[in-house]
Amino acid sequence: MNPLTPIETALQWVVDHLHDNAKLSYGWSIVVLVLLVRFALLPLMVKQYRSMRRMQAMAPQLKELQAKYKGDRAKQQEEMMRFYQENNINPFASCAPMLVQMPIFFALYYVLRDFARGADGTQHGFMGIIPDITKHISDLGLASSVIIGLVYGGSQLLSSELSFEPTTPDIQKRMMRVLPLIIVVMAFQWPFPAGLAIYWVTSNLFTAAQQLFIRHKIEHDMEEHPEEFQSGKRSSRTASAKAAAAPAPGRRHRPRDDAEGEAETPD
Repeated sequence: MNPLTPIETALQWVVDHLHDNAKLSYGWSIVVLVLLVRFALLPLMVKQYRSMRRMQAMAPQLKELQAKYKGDRAKQQEEMMRFYQENNINPFASCAPMLVQMPIFFALYYVLRDFARGADGTQHGFMGIIPDITKHISDLGLASSVIIGLVYGGSQLLSSELSFEPTTPDIQKRMMRVLPLIIVVMAFQWPFPAGLAIYWVTSNLFTAAQQLFIRHKIEHDMEEHPEEFQSGKRSSRTASAKAAAAPAPGRRHRPRDDAEGEAETPD
């Protein structure tokens, strides 16, 4: 059994339901489908961005830890994972949204590939640009293909630029800026249904708006609760060390000089 079959069935049901009951075209049904998926993933994205900002704030501490155990790779990895746990950081959080979306994307490919064509061809058109969302992009005509390529490329660049952080390496920025061109070339070479372009563009535009929203929210949280991003959760080792150094209850703590002076004073 194809592991994507349950997802294909669910996507087909949602698209058909939106078309039959909400009276949307199949193209707009895909748009709504993308919005439903992305809104469901929004809490995960907020958590991912929060974890990323916390990691950025603690980068100096992490570098010190790496340098301390530079000669012992196993110990270094152990201490780094402990550091992540104690400070509520997930170094793999950025991959989660993408991993969740990939099966949906491939399942939608099969749904569109096997899409049943209705008697009314306008059911499969979209905004007068895509005459049939089930057709290969290169079969739509030069004008439609060029418009789709430009719109997709622009939306991908916009979402990428808004996702860049000051710490993003230059090589990663260059790769992300070249990626839209690579995908457009692949789309014309491989049998990609035009409906996938609707999915891509809608997802990219959602990502752009999402980045603005999350960035505003997290920056506000950082202003309201800076300690959460500067030190994270206080580690148990740090707490124990502070407890051990603190004076016992009811006992007056005296400066060392005073104590030594009193010790030298004869009775």
